[in-house]
Amino acid sequence: MKKLNFKGLIISILSGATGLCFSWIVRLIMSGIEENVNWIMIISITLALTFLTIIINAIKKIIIARIIKEFNCKYKNLIFEARFKSNKDNNYISLLTNDINVVENDYLKAKYDLITCISMFICSWTNLIFYNFFHGIVILCMAIISLLVSLKMRQEAQQKRIDVSQKQELYTHKVTDMFLGISVIRQFLVLEHIRNEHDNVNLNLENSKFKNELFLAKMEAIGTLFSMGMFYVSFLIGAIYVNKGIYTISIMMASIQLINKIVTPLYDGVAILNKYNGAIAIVDKLENSLMVENRQSGLTFDKINKISIKNLCFKQQQFEMKNINIELENNKKYVIVGKSGSGKSTLLNLISGQMTCHNGELCINNVPYKNIDYNYLKKAIAYMNQEVYVFNDTIKNNITLYEDYKDDCYNNVLKKSGVDSFIKNLKEKDNTILEENGENISGGQRQRIALARVLMRNADVILLDEAFSALDYETTRQIINDIFSLECTVLMVLHSFNEKILKKCDKIIVMDNGEINEVGSYEELTSKNSYFSELYNMR
Repeated sequence: MKKLNFKGLIISILSGATGLCFSWIVRLIMSGIEENVNWIMIISITLALTFLTIIINAIKKIIIARIIKEFNCKYKNLIFEARFKSNKDNNYISLLTNDINVVENDYLKAKYDLITCISMFICSWTNLIFYNFFHGIVILCMAIISLLVSLKMRQEAQQKRIDVSQKQELYTHKVTDMFLGISVIRQFLVLEHIRNEHDNVNLNLENSKFKNELFLAKMEAIGTLFSMGMFYVSFLIGAIYVNKGIYTISIMMASIQLINKIVTPLYDGVAILNKYNGAIAIVDKLENSLMVENRQSGLTFDKINKISIKNLCFKQQQFEMKNINIELENNKKYVIVGKSGSGKSTLLNLISGQMTCHNGELCINNVPYKNIDYNYLKKAIAYMNQEVYVFNDTIKNNITLYEDYKDDCYNNVLKKSGVDSFIKNLKEKDNTILEENGENISGGQRQRIALARVLMRNADVILLDEAFSALDYETTRQIINDIFSLECTVLMVLHSFNEKILKKCDKIIVMDNGEINEVGSYEELTSKNSYFSELYNMR
């Protein structure tokens, strides 16, 4: 990439330098008229300079296209990967679509166009000062003033560009959320409210874009004022010098063409510079989204003997967890119960590493999570959350997730998860292709596939968040019995209080309002006037 960027730099400088060609061609032609020189030579030089300009500009476009291709491939891949490794609340869809396009057009292309403008300006101005020192100094002073005005407004340009990016991100997030909830919107007739919300977000976005374009138009107007002023002043100086005999007609015509090559890059350069300055903030945003903590070289263990949580605190919007203290021992079976919104799912997300605690300690074998290898953590802790997702692929690939397992291990998991009970009735068995979001199977069947996916990992710790909500009691009881027979730690959230299941677990963790209210066995908690007894009697 560095080599390609260097090529882009060189070709952009050469592209700017070719701006002199037309000025030289004009002077050659005018000199030919004045001095009656060899026209064959003039035509030959004219054609050579013309083809040189065309070739260099064509090479520039090809190199810039390659740079953009390399950039898009690299950064889209990095952003995509970062989404799965980061717990940051970034809108990665907006980064992959909107922001990456801004960087492409207003940063990458603009950077090399700006280099071309600078090269063209310097070369043309150097040629002009060769004709007349005073003429060149006057034009340079006007150019510097124009540039200073542009730089003064740089910060405002960045602020307006980042505001557009933030509004675009919010719009993408809202529309995605609305489309995902389309069935609810139709069923409960809330289209009017959703449409008003969409219209407001859309209006805010378009207003932000309009203000940004208005600011750019203001900057372009200032650039035009200075550019046209330079042209008029240069024409006036040229006319005076011809009258005094300092310039010949050919030099005057060449200098006017040079002014075009000074005014044009200055005019375009001011607009490009403002776009470039605005895009810098988007580049910073892009880089920040890729700042994922590197935990690929952290610690690993032969076995997770315990997970200890000490004084853990976590806050997300209006919800807060505080002072969570518990220790999960090897091969013990735990059930979390509590009212809706008490923090059951959040606790599982923190233990699985899907979320990051703000304060307190979360350790495996007395080692903090931040010091543990990321890939090891995902392999050692298998997590099935409430939102079951299946890929548009075969049932087998959805379970194995494209890894190879021994047939006896695979068949054993099919039996324990209950998947074998329904695939035997399918024509293609486990090679049946699941439609998008598993539309061709039931909710209970999707849950069994997701459960089989977890069991295939042979993890030290299994976390289950209402994994049996779509299954009947008998199937749930059978699967839980099989899971409890495994030599691993199990922590699960149950949506219903079932006495037989609760009695089988070692400990029941009772949560209330983001805190652990009490912990104990079924017998311990029911033998006293506990909060668990209150919840149990409300079932």
